[in-house]
Amino acid sequence: MQVRYVAVSCLVTLAVVFTVSAFSKLRGRSAYGAFVAATGRLVPVGWLPAGPVAALVLGAELAVPLLLPVLPVAGLALAAALLVVFCIGILRALHHGVRASCRCFGASGAPLGRRHAGRAGALAALALVGAVAAGRASGPDLIAGARPEAVALAVLAAAVLALLTLTFDDLVHLFAPGPVPARSVTVPKGSTNARAGRRDRAPRTAHPG
Repeated sequence: MQVRYVAVSCLVTLAVVFTVSAFSKLRGRSAYGAFVAATGRLVPVGWLPAGPVAALVLGAELAVPLLLPVLPVAGLALAAALLVVFCIGILRALHHGVRASCRCFGASGAPLGRRHAGRAGALAALALVGAVAAGRASGPDLIAGARPEAVALAVLAAAVLALLTLTFDDLVHLFAPGPVPARSVTVPKGSTNARAGRRDRAPRTAHPG
């Protein structure tokens, strides 16, 4: 794959992620209120109030997908800067024991963890790769004369990356190992253990097989 298609894939991925992230915070008063509250727990005490900081972050998120098609490098630089700020903010919050919900990319109520910092860091690296691949080209220059099938493949790869990013918490919850249920033991009737169990009045449940 040529460098231009790498740039296209990075651009589309980040455009989708930031668009969905911004509009998930704007879909209702309660969603935006939850985002402001989460921002207030992440902003160091004594700094700016949570409301203006949340509005600034949201404005920057909305600016990213607007810049990417026209000025790719500027949009990618803004995206990388935001993602680095998210990463630092998450790590600082974890260091100070803050248990805020992660509202960085969507409306997930999952508590902050190092995995969220890792996700932000990986996306920041993706933005930097895209900026290097795009070079000084504008958005139209990247697809001018490009092979349609190669552009389609780059967009498909971007869609997969964006979907994995936006469903990150759900995937972690789905595949994370849960508590191992206690295994019920069948006790033969009349055995020593069975008699001891009756004496201790400890209930035992037997399952077939």
